Amino acid sequence: MNSIAGGIDGVAEMLNDRIDTFYAELFDRIDDLVLDPLYNELGAEFEAALAIAQNNGPDLFSDYRTTYADPLLDQYVYDPDNPDSGILFAQLDQLRGKLDAPFGIVQEIDKRLAKLEQTLVAITGQLYVTQNGIEIDLPEVDIERIVPGILSKNGDGKRDVVVNIVTALIGELVEDPLGAAIAEQLTEGETAIQQQLDELLAEAEPTLAEIEKIVNDLREEVTMIRGKLAEAGEIHDALTAILDEAEMEMRAVAMEVRATADEFLDELEAEYARLYPTEQLEQIPNPFEEYPREEVTALLRQKLVDEVGAAPFVKKIQYTLKQYLYDLNGTVENTIDNVFAEVNVIIRELISETVVELEKEINPMLSDLSDTVGSGQIDGVAHFRGDALTRLRLDGSFEWQVPEPLQFRGYMEYLQLDSDAPGSCGGDSGDKLTEVSMGALDIPLEWISPGMRADVGAKFSMIYAAEADLPVYPAGLAGSFQMTGGELGFEAFTIFDLKAAVAFGLHENYIAAGAGMIISSYEASGGIFLGKSCSADPILLIDPLAGEVLGDGVFLGAYAYGEAWIPISEAALGIPASCMFRVSAGIGAGVFYFVDGPVFGGRMLVGASGEALCAVSIRGDVSLVGVKDGGEFRFNGRGRLQGKAGPCPLCLKFSKTAKVKYDSKWSVDL
Repeated sequence: MNSIAGGIDGVAEMLNDRIDTFYAELFDRIDDLVLDPLYNELGAEFEAALAIAQNNGPDLFSDYRTTYADPLLDQYVYDPDNPDSGILFAQLDQLRGKLDAPFGIVQEIDKRLAKLEQTLVAITGQLYVTQNGIEIDLPEVDIERIVPGILSKNGDGKRDVVVNIVTALIGELVEDPLGAAIAEQLTEGETAIQQQLDELLAEAEPTLAEIEKIVNDLREEVTMIRGKLAEAGEIHDALTAILDEAEMEMRAVAMEVRATADEFLDELEAEYARLYPTEQLEQIPNPFEEYPREEVTALLRQKLVDEVGAAPFVKKIQYTLKQYLYDLNGTVENTIDNVFAEVNVIIRELISETVVELEKEINPMLSDLSDTVGSGQIDGVAHFRGDALTRLRLDGSFEWQVPEPLQFRGYMEYLQLDSDAPGSCGGDSGDKLTEVSMGALDIPLEWISPGMRADVGAKFSMIYAAEADLPVYPAGLAGSFQMTGGELGFEAFTIFDLKAAVAFGLHENYIAAGAGMIISSYEASGGIFLGKSCSADPILLIDPLAGEVLGDGVFLGAYAYGEAWIPISEAALGIPASCMFRVSAGIGAGVFYFVDGPVFGGRMLVGASGEALCAVSIRGDVSLVGVKDGGEFRFNGRGRLQGKAGPCPLCLKFSKTAKVKYDSKWSVDL
């Protein structure tokens, strides 16, 4: 659990408008190397100046400031005659990320993304504990312990960790001796309670499998972003350009901290001149014994934090990070909430069925909606960034009459978004955007077609503008639908894939749709996107491969793709296609054009498949997406080969995927 919390918190701190958490390591180092030794030496030098003044030396404070204090402030904080010589400026300059620097922006971001990747592996993969720490890939050193992920499966295909979490939590939620007795029954194997748990896990399996796929996709996205942080990567280059221009701003930060230190000494001198006349030198105490270290260093550190937080280069860094990480962070938080919401449902239902028969009737909602909508068993979680509520999520059981009773588990999510950029797709600078999403994963749609399941969602947003005549007004409305299982059968054809998304509003206006169907022995699929979107999400809905070259940003234009698999054994040879004998060829093509970003590009697929004796089958295909961005061409794609031999479930299966990439040179990752 620590791996999960650490990865989420690390990214959230990068996006926090309060910078003291993200830059805490830098500020702590400045405490150790600048503020603490400065305080110590100011106190020691005051003793030396006082001793000289008591022996008929020069004016105490005049001599102390010019001979002792000012040189120390020049050395530790800021020297007006030599701005680059201060230790404080040298520490601030570490932000610019020399590879050997103790703290650098690029290194710190990559470290936190590595933690996030560890978080995702802790859900679906396994972690290796070694003497060097926690590894996500099989290490070369000795392994002390292997920690399976929450959704990982054992050799029998069972999710043991989920079972262990349910068992442990029930032992805590239900008072002993009943809680201990249930936990014991769950660990003894073939018991009635264990059977009920197995049934609940089987019921939840489609949702858990969908979440597992999302987590694995997120890990690939994190890996891609870390690649962009590497030298010559686009995020690395963007941050480097910001930091290269930040030298004067860093000097200004050091200069303001020096001014605060000077003001403190000025006030100290005025206070001592009032309390201790010149003839009472022998009674003057050391002010650095009167003013404790914590008070003085806290004054200077707060000034440092305030000035760094207000520096334009820090604002630019925050904006850049939000461009690449805001949506990723929200999706990760949402996915992890889904994991624990599903575990929570299993626990509730198991307790309900075996302990107190908790009431699970779908309670009518208020108003006239009670005839068509009901809700029950609502749970929630809130996310705060600093002191601000940025996200609230509620999970519950619902029933709709559509037209037959449909019971499902859904969610409602509230997001508070800020636009601190100089105007963007999401809103103008300073806009406060409230976004509310509702939906459900992998819900059964038996009333449409037996076995059919789908993800559904809706989203609407409101803008808050205090100065406007109408302070709150609608900004947009969007919805999506995607089949996750089953088929939709008609007399002449069968639909095996169906998905659509639509949005209307101030900032996004688009329609996206895709479908896959089988007509006789012919298979066809395709999709289209038209309009403007603030992200690539609607395009990824119809073609996930496109996201590997499109990247992030605003998309204004069109995308269209189609492919078909033709049974050439039937079309060319006249042999009816069946599992006894079938040879098919696949071909696909697509094109897109956007006003911004990758301006234009294309999509292609070629493939072949075969089947014989209803026992042996093989299929292979190669898909590529290419874009022309400026004067450069880039291609991303994959090749897949899969097959099986023998009757299932005893069949022997194999599958292999290779990633292909061209970015000034070709690379293949098997």
